[in-house]
Amino acid sequence: MGAADRAAPAMHFLAPAGGRSLLDLGCGSGGALVAAKDGFERRTGVDIALRWLVIAQKRLKDLGFEALLVCADAEALPFRDQLFSHVMASDLLENTRSPDAAMRESGRVMEQSGRLYVSSSNRRWVGPHPATGVWAAGLVPAGLRSNMLNRRHGVDILRAVSFVSPGSVRRMAKSAGLRQVDRRPLEFDASGLKGRSRLFRFAAGLYSGLAKVPLLRTVLVVAGPVFQSLFVKEEAS
Repeated sequence: MGAADRAAPAMHFLAPAGGRSLLDLGCGSGGALVAAKDGFERRTGVDIALRWLVIAQKRLKDLGFEALLVCADAEALPFRDQLFSHVMASDLLENTRSPDAAMRESGRVMEQSGRLYVSSSNRRWVGPHPATGVWAAGLVPAGLRSNMLNRRHGVDILRAVSFVSPGSVRRMAKSAGLRQVDRRPLEFDASGLKGRSRLFRFAAGLYSGLAKVPLLRTVLVVAGPVFQSLFVKEEAS
C-alpha cells in the first residue's frame, strides 16, 4: 500500500518535470505507475510475475486511471526500438538472470536522449542483504555462500540473485550506449515508512542524514546497502 510513496523520490529523480512515456520494469503492484500518474502521457508496467500484474490492475482500477500492463521478461522486452522517453528499473537488475541483457533491452527501447533510472542492492554491502537478511552476501565466494545457505535453510535462498555494484552497473550501461549522469545513495520519503518499527524508522532517518554529508555520501554509494543511478541515452553517432 505504501509503494507509491516509496517510489515518489525515485520518480522525481528520474523525471522531475514528467515526460512523454514511462516504462516501469519490474512494476510489481504498480507503485511507480501510481506515482507517475500526473507526470506522463503514457505509462507502461512490465513484470515477469503475472500475480503482481493482477494486483496492479485492480489497484489502478480502484484509483480510476489506466496504464498498460505487460507480463514479460526484462531481458527480452516485446517493444519496438526507441518507444519510451523514460525507463525505471527499481530493484530489478539483481533479480534477473543476466543484468547485462536487461540493461541492453532498457537502452534499446529508450529514445535518443531518453533517461533510465536504476536502483539496486550493492554487492559490496557488508550488512544484511535487503531481501534475505544474509550478511555480506555479495562478498562471500559463491560456492561457500551456497553451501552455508543450504546447510542453514535447506536451499540457497540467494540462488537467483545477480549481485551488482555501482561500477558494474555503470560499465553495463556504457556498453548499452548509456551515459551515467548521476549516482547517489538511495533516497526515500519518510511517509513511505508507515507501518515500520520505530527502530527501523530511526535507522532510516540516520541513514538519510548521513547521505547528506558529502564524504559519507560517497562512502554510502560505494559500499552502502542500496544505490541509485541515472543514465541518459547518447545520441547516435
